[in-house]
Amino acid sequence: MGLEISEAGYNDLFECARIAARAWEKGYAEYKEILGEDLFNVIFPDWKKAKVDSMEPFFQGNRDRQAFKVEADGVIAGFVTVQLDRIRRIGVICNNAVDPDFQGRGIGSAMYDLVLEMFRSEGMVAAEVSTMNEDAYIPARKAYEKAGFDRKLEKLTYYMKL
Repeated sequence: MGLEISEAGYNDLFECARIAARAWEKGYAEYKEILGEDLFNVIFPDWKKAKVDSMEPFFQGNRDRQAFKVEADGVIAGFVTVQLDRIRRIGVICNNAVDPDFQGRGIGSAMYDLVLEMFRSEGMVAAEVSTMNEDAYIPARKAYEKAGFDRKLEKLTYYMKL
């Protein structure tokens, strides 16, 4: 399988959002189970559209907010969005996913290697990535640890239905 990683443009946004929705479906299903349908619908009323909206700025060619796509044999198989905080000199891995049909083939590792090297070349002194603690995100946590992330701060978010 030949991999090619390149900067993603606006024309790639919706394919990357489709991959994100497929990759994160289990996580949002787990949220719905934990929160109950009523509270889930209040907190995440249209999570797929919200994801597209949050990803869009990264696909517009800004030097400090970028998106990269990974093509496997000519098909987009994964993506990663990154942000450079030049004041604090922290490179942040934002939304990222590998299409479930392509997981386990080294695509995530290739993406993280690329962006971590880019962070270094841009003068960043730290890298940051966040994920959730639910079971659906175990593969993401393992991938980040494999990429070398080894320090973490736990963050809890509590919800209450009123």
